[in-house]
Amino acid sequence: MKTLTAVTLGAVAVGGSTLAASRVPVAPDFSALPVAAQSPSSAVALTHVNVVPMGSGRVLRDQTVLVEQGRLRRLRSADEVQVPAGVTTVRGMLG
Repeated sequence: MKTLTAVTLGAVAVGGSTLAASRVPVAPDFSALPVAAQSPSSAVALTHVNVVPMGSGRVLRDQTVLVEQGRLRRLRSADEVQVPAGVTTVRGMLG
């Protein structure tokens, strides 16, 4: 389950950062994530990130992703989501 959580967070995190000149995706630095983000029993909110749904080829810009107990619970525009109290928040590069 921990591996699945890391893969889920990785897929979400990759959508947000690119090199402006070349448009080559930049690998995310997972060492910056809090330890809580690596545990499937905790809740983590990734705010102000771009998300690329698999197979769609489109980009959902400036989103908030809520992961609880290793599962994606909510994906909405960043301005539509209020992160619940006590949830670890990782702010993306867009906000």
